[in-house]
Amino acid sequence: MGLVAIAVLLGALVYVQRIEPEGESPVARLAPSGTDPVGGIRDAAHARPVVLIGLPVAGRAGWRIVLDVLDSLALGPGLDAVGVPAPADDQPAIDRYLDASVEDARLLPPDRAGSDLRAVYRAVRSLNDELGVDRALRVVALWPSGWPPDAAESPAEAVRRWAVRPAHASELLSAGVLARMPNARLLLLVDGLDALSGVRVRAAGGGGSAHTPATLAGLLRDRFGRNLYTVLVDGAAVGAGGTHVVGFAGTSLFDDARRLWSGSARLAPLAGHSDLGRADLRISTRPGVNAELQPASIRFSELADAYLFPGPG
Repeated sequence: MGLVAIAVLLGALVYVQRIEPEGESPVARLAPSGTDPVGGIRDAAHARPVVLIGLPVAGRAGWRIVLDVLDSLALGPGLDAVGVPAPADDQPAIDRYLDASVEDARLLPPDRAGSDLRAVYRAVRSLNDELGVDRALRVVALWPSGWPPDAAESPAEAVRRWAVRPAHASELLSAGVLARMPNARLLLLVDGLDALSGVRVRAAGGGGSAHTPATLAGLLRDRFGRNLYTVLVDGAAVGAGGTHVVGFAGTSLFDDARRLWSGSARLAPLAGHSDLGRADLRISTRPGVNAELQPASIRFSELADAYLFPGPG
């Protein structure tokens, strides 16, 4: 099946890829297993040392949970590095901020649209002060230099640069972290599309060539197998705006999850729930870019290890 709805929101296109339009919402089956997100992710991380959290392109609620997860993992199962959706250009500023003898927020790089990265850097700095030098966390800027492209860049070139990000991040983690710490415990924060397994996103812009890169979750699954734990954070349907290229804008389950869980944040496992059927996923793009999931039909339970409703906000 193809795309069934296109809306223009906040200057960005939101494509709703319908995978299964009818039947009982999967959330009704997930609701009984919904747990506290922070505790659920912490428990999973004891056995699965690489945690990949995919966030929607807009909305702050997921980032608030991320900060609690970061604290819980660092002080619980342990954590060696945090990967963030920032360009390599930010790495020197991040390192200077974390290494400074006195905390100085003026050293921080700017926040990226739709994220709370500065709050993540401050949290890591605070944890390092508590953990000491021997257990200090690293922060790794996952994306290539120059990301994201500015608004003046052509859609075709923006898509080309979007497509190289997952492989760049995978190689960076292998050479920059795992080569020195093969058993490193990692928390990776990325766009929701980069956290999907068993699916790719095909994108093209401005009449340029189409690109269908493997997702970061797909690349890491090949390396880590069951040691990788992926979490898909849902979000309301809003446009990406700004200089975003292709991103995850939530699922059609959001409203049902809000109703069934009374607006409270909940984490529900997807593995083994073959009865969930298929769900609609929203892909947001900048103007001039078209994108779709391949394959178009995939079971909801195959997309990630867990579904996280972040609550309001």
